[in-house]
Amino acid sequence: MPRLPPSQVPEVDYLVTSVRPTFGALPDAVRAELGAVARSPVARAAAPVTSGFSGAYAGRLLLEDGREVFAKAGGAGLPHVLEALAQEAAILPQLSALRCPTRLMGAGEVLVDGVRWRLLVLDVVHGRQPGGPWTQADADATVRTCVEIASTPAEVVERVTSTPLALDLALEGGAHATLADLAVGGRAWPSGITRPAGHGTRELVELAARAERACRGEALVHWDIRPDNLLVESDGTVRVCDWNWVRVGPPWVDLVSLWPRMARQGIDVRAHRSAPVLQGARDDDIDAFLAALAGFLLEDVDEPPPPGCTVSLRKHQLLLADATLRLVSERRGWSMLRG
Repeated sequence: MPRLPPSQVPEVDYLVTSVRPTFGALPDAVRAELGAVARSPVARAAAPVTSGFSGAYAGRLLLEDGREVFAKAGGAGLPHVLEALAQEAAILPQLSALRCPTRLMGAGEVLVDGVRWRLLVLDVVHGRQPGGPWTQADADATVRTCVEIASTPAEVVERVTSTPLALDLALEGGAHATLADLAVGGRAWPSGITRPAGHGTRELVELAARAERACRGEALVHWDIRPDNLLVESDGTVRVCDWNWVRVGPPWVDLVSLWPRMARQGIDVRAHRSAPVLQGARDDDIDAFLAALAGFLLEDVDEPPPPGCTVSLRKHQLLLADATLRLVSERRGWSMLRG
């Protein structure tokens, strides 16, 4: 196994990656609609959360009837948020039999000066983010949660989504093309990133070309598992937020997508090979997914973030791409170059 050079890509503090409006800064109609959806006026609002990558509102609300809820709201200036909130409102009720998702209490829409706002009211999860850094206990609990997601009954998956993960990683898409361009010098590798050397770069591109076939499957895939979408409760249960990117694919995808971060912070992910979602999984298919994931993350890492998103999104992409390249290089026995 080659000794990899130390990573030069800095860590991301997922607790402080967003800047969001306060509840008081929301339009009156939005505040009133949140109370209507929650079935009680809002008495007091906590400071908005600072995790996530968007500028949409998200925070805890104390209602006049004594209940506490978690609310999200976004307007037309955040088109991706509008779509995400609509997706989550449709998906969460279908997943009520699972323990790990947050619970949807209600959803609503309101027009403010002709501009559409969407909002969600969810239960409050009293938990903490894992991964700062990852501990073995949190990693083990997250493995169990990934197994639960992948074990969602087929009839439920059919109601939730039919979009294959393979489409996101298809050969004609950006992941393979990005890696191929980087391999031949058509674009520069981002500064600081560690990358495969010599034949490793060529094999990386070849692996990504096989990802579309490797990532076919019928299991439910959250496809946005990262520390700020996970909350560990006091009993060790891991709850999962933001169900707006769900796909169908192999049952191991969500777990494997966490491996780069876990491995970077000292977790021996080889111990997960006994997890039910990995039974029968081929190492070449996992490596093809990891290669394509790196390309997927690097495709637009040098571009400005989407409207309403913070620069922390690009920092997250760079960190995860670097960690993914390091993991697949270690698994394949490649030497690496320091960026």
